[in-house]
Amino acid sequence: MIEVQYLVIDYLSLYHMILRRPSLNTLEVVVSTPHLALKFLVLEIEVGMVHVNQKEAHMCYNECLKLKSAKIDEASSTSSQHPQSCGHDNEGLFVGAARLLALGGGSLSFPSQISARSFSYCLVDRDSPASSTLDLNVATAQAAAGAPAVTTPLLRNRRLATFYYVGLTGISVGGHMLTIPQSAFAMDDSGSGGVIVDSGTAVSRLQSAAYTALRDAFQAGTASLPSTSGVSLFDTCYDLSSRTSVEVPTVAFHFSGRRELRLPAKNYLIPVDSAGTYCLAFAPTSAPLSIIGNVQQQDKIVLISVVILIVLFQITVSEVEALYELFKKLSSLIFKDGLIHKEEFQLALFRNSNVQNFFVDRLFDLFDIKHNGVIEFGEFVRSLSIFHPNTPDKKLEFEFRLYDLRSTGYIESEELREMVVALFNESDVYLSDDTVETIVDKTFVQADLKSDGKIDLDECKEFVKESPSIIRVMTLPYLK
Repeated sequence: MIEVQYLVIDYLSLYHMILRRPSLNTLEVVVSTPHLALKFLVLEIEVGMVHVNQKEAHMCYNECLKLKSAKIDEASSTSSQHPQSCGHDNEGLFVGAARLLALGGGSLSFPSQISARSFSYCLVDRDSPASSTLDLNVATAQAAAGAPAVTTPLLRNRRLATFYYVGLTGISVGGHMLTIPQSAFAMDDSGSGGVIVDSGTAVSRLQSAAYTALRDAFQAGTASLPSTSGVSLFDTCYDLSSRTSVEVPTVAFHFSGRRELRLPAKNYLIPVDSAGTYCLAFAPTSAPLSIIGNVQQQDKIVLISVVILIVLFQITVSEVEALYELFKKLSSLIFKDGLIHKEEFQLALFRNSNVQNFFVDRLFDLFDIKHNGVIEFGEFVRSLSIFHPNTPDKKLEFEFRLYDLRSTGYIESEELREMVVALFNESDVYLSDDTVETIVDKTFVQADLKSDGKIDLDECKEFVKESPSIIRVMTLPYLK
């Protein structure tokens, strides 16, 4: 054995260890830089060699060069447009993975290297044919413009910059808060403990006290279900091979500010084989750190903003797969490229893709969040979820933006006039100028509370309170 002195420093690096020339001489190592290889004697009887795949290394090197020179669209962009980190020998939980995309908060992560202010992802159900989505630099207001959202402050650990910590305050089962000591979720002064949101961990890991309380409450609420032996890391499993459906107690995370994130049953009672065995998808950990895993995040848009320090869980509609089938149908009406173009959007709404349509143009612009002339699946889900029965405030804001043609923050009489004419024309109803003026004048008398010739969002809200049917027509009951 040869002793080698080296210095350990607190610095993020791509290298495990740097050996300088004196150490290499001591080890009698022969270095071949062009071949990315080291040769050395083993027990003075044979030659050992350490090498990497030159082709893979060259590919990674080129990707790094691209990454440094890539100019990112300031507004928004998708991960497919940018280089991704690659690994030659991915082990542990990532055996067989060709590429790993690091989304952590450290300086080597993908968002950090492209200076992304925020990113959001939506992980579809593991059995879904749909693709998960990743969006970069998505404004928080845009992300929250869809279905109801649960927000919680993003907490930072000065010792572990790569993790995204959240202020989890409790867990409920069947609507009842569990008795869990706050210390199970707290981060101490040394940076130990706490709760993180992680897209790379499958099932949530909870400290023993928290997990035991959750498991016992869930078992009490599922006493009528046939239990079976545990599987792998799961100790609470059921034989549901003879059942077509079951009722289980609702599990919810609770965050600071009385924010509640209810999980759909398929996000915590999951199949583990093809024989009908289902298990509670939580696991205990002896480590001080608790993790909200990706199974519990499925079918939700998760937005992380490193600028305003916020984590947003957006509750998408439960029929994500049905929406994906609808999206596929609409995106293949004309161009068949997996994107909805304006002509396809208009054809789906009015069975006509050729006639210039003011209302369709306006509606399409609001669905096209990235303003790149097409609607992607993430934009489609986010925009369509506004029409969910439980989103009255989002409907009102959407309606307001629809009429605010010039994006000034208020609706003027000319904008209202244009929209009234367009809406009636879509129904083949053509009003006289006097009738249109009467509608506009009457609306302003009722809605323009400040009498300043324009309607702002607050005035619009008051107007809708008196005429709720305005947004009631924007509800699609089958999304419930």
